[in-house]
Amino acid sequence: MARHALHGSPSCGDVCGWWRLGQYTVLCILDGLGHGPEAEAAAEAALAVARNHDAEDLIDLFSQADAALRGTRGVAMGVAVIQGRTGEMRYAAVGNVRALLETDGLRYFDGSPGIIGAGFHKPVPETVKLTRGAMWVLFTDGLRSRVDLSTYGPSQRANVQSLADRILRDWSRGTDDAGVIVYRKT
Repeated sequence: MARHALHGSPSCGDVCGWWRLGQYTVLCILDGLGHGPEAEAAAEAALAVARNHDAEDLIDLFSQADAALRGTRGVAMGVAVIQGRTGEMRYAAVGNVRALLETDGLRYFDGSPGIIGAGFHKPVPETVKLTRGAMWVLFTDGLRSRVDLSTYGPSQRANVQSLADRILRDWSRGTDDAGVIVYRKT
């Protein structure tokens, strides 16, 4: 995970999180509307809802987060739930967070319209099988909309933290907070 605040602010409205929940790995990317302390507070509140959810029902998770964030700026939110044994991943997003899957090629995923905390169209969770070596990248709109992993060679991909840092540096638009999560299926 890597993130940075606009103009080096002490508050960053783009928040990343990951955790294990039984047999699942959960990845969550959040973009609080705008930037600064209020954006960060909204994103952290949404992350708290996600961490306390069972991850089985993504639609319910988005509904609970929407109710909890009423009265805040709201967030864009993407959640991936990866089943460790099978490699099956379910992903859903609302708002302008993005994801890409690199296996034999690149496949991009966009969020459903809306703002968590201000109403949204229910996302349609997508299910994909992550094969060994697959790269899954979640990122906020602080990065350009089409990150291209083909620009990174094997040595640059060896460490996912270094790759996340590099993606943040290379693809940041420089006009907003930015965040990225990189996951590689082993």
